[in-house]
Formats: sequence, C-alpha cells, structure tokens
Amino acid sequence: MRESAAYVERYLRRRESGAIKEILTPEGVPLRFTVAPLSNRIGALLFDLLFMMLGFIVGAMPGVVMLIGGFGSGFAIAWIGLTFFFVTNFYFIFFEIRRQGSTPGKRIAGIKVIDRKGGVLSAEAIFARNLTRQVELFIPLTLILSLSLMASGSSGLMPMLGAVWVFVVALLPAFNREHLRAGDLIAGTVVVLAPREVLFKDLVQEVRAEDHFEFTQEQLDVYGVYELQVLEDLLRQQDRGDQDALEVVCMKIREKIGWDLVTWVDPWRFLSDFYAAQRARLERGMLLGNRKETK
Repeated sequence: MRESAAYVERYLRRRESGAIKEILTPEGVPLRFTVAPLSNRIGALLFDLLFMMLGFIVGAMPGVVMLIGGFGSGFAIAWIGLTFFFVTNFYFIFFEIRRQGSTPGKRIAGIKVIDRKGGVLSAEAIFARNLTRQVELFIPLTLILSLSLMASGSSGLMPMLGAVWVFVVALLPAFNREHLRAGDLIAGTVVVLAPREVLFKDLVQEVRAEDHFEFTQEQLDVYGVYELQVLEDLLRQQDRGDQDALEVVCMKIREKIGWDLVTWVDPWRFLSDFYAAQRARLERGMLLGNRKETK
C-alpha cells in the first residue's frame, strides 16, 4: 500500500509540474505520455543539425565540383543555394511525415511529436510546426553568429534586439510546462518521450492459442500501425476488470469494421483477438515492404 501511495504521489506531482501529459483519444481513452525534457530535445536538435549538415554537403557536392572546375558558376551557385533551401526547410517535414513525428535525431534521443488532442498527427500540423522553424531557429542562429559584426556598426540596439529574439522565440520551450515552442502552439502538437514502437510479442502471447474471433482482410485493413499502438497502450494500461473503457473502444472498433453490434462480446477477448490478428497482418505487410502507418 505504501508503494502504491508513493507511486500515486509521484505521478500527481509529475502531472502537476507538466511532466505527465494526459491525452484523451477520439475513442475516449486516456493515454499518458511523459513530456520530453529539454535535454532530450536539445540533443535531438544537435543530431538533426549534424545530419542536415551532412545532407547539405552531399547535396551541394555537384555545385562545388562545378565551381572548382570553373564552369557553370551561376548554375553551381544556384544549385548550392537550392540545396541549402531544401535541407533547411524540408528535412524536418520529410522525416516527421514519413516517421509519424520522428526525425533521425528524435529517434536517437527517444522522443517524438504527437497531436496534443490525441488524434493522428496530420501532415498539415507537421507543415505548420516546421514552417515556423526559420523564425525560431535559423534566423536566431544567424543573429547570434553576426552579433559582433552588428555591434561594431551600431549603438548596440540590434544586438540587444537579437538577444531578446533568441530568448523569447528560440527559448520559448524553456518557459512553459510542456516545453512547447511556437510551432507546437500553432500546430497543436507536443513532443514526448517516444513509446516503444515495437509490437510486443508478450502481449500477443497473452491471447489464447485458439482464436475466438476471426476477422476478414477488409476488417483488418481499416486500421494501421498508429491505431494498433494506441490499442496496445490501452490493453497494457487497462485492467481486465475496468470494463467501461474497454467497452467504449470495443464498440468503436466493432462499429468501424462493420461487426455485429447487437450480440454481446467480451471486450477484452474481442480487443485482444483483434490486436493479435491486426499485428500479424501488419507484420506480414512490413515483411513485404507494405507498411501502413495509419488510416
């Protein structure tokens, strides 16, 4: 009892401080995430900047070769400029769309972007949170690098404005509980410690060998990896005796896949069998190179 009370006390204290983010999914199920610490976010950013630099070097190489060769200098400079533009503007967008909120740096740091309201992370939200990055990151970095030059030719006003910009815009995550930057506020996203993305064997092993419920290919095609991970989180967090949350999700899934809504089914049994069948289908798709992130 003391250990349980201490756990509850620690959990409430972390939630009050903003370290715990509770999200209510569209199915009405509360999921708990740990807000990514600033150290993880800074580490992820440094890794991503390193990868961006390497990408820029590789992408700009043809332009550099043309400049060294002394031919097509105008085209070479344009090539280098376009490479810089695409790397700085689309690196984060590409990976966060492709990897459902993760970039190479975020994966190393163990964090990812999610929707603050529990929905699927949309491409529109990813575009919104990353198009502000020029104002939040690259312009402040340029100001920092040029502070000494600006100070030598001015009364000090421009360096002061640059410093204010850096602290107010670039360091905004340090001044709110959920470490949200301007892009997160605009897009309705939050960065959290990434839940394990593997589809765990031990959860499937809890399902009995004989399948009580069988599903058609069309019914299993309704959901993707993201929804399966949400279902896995639910099955791990909910006790078998907590029928309310299980019943709500069970009815949502039954309605969406066209299952009979009149006949009563055991929610835990139904969801466990659906999870096992859906996991097997998605794993076969991954082996064939046909991974579906979400529906």
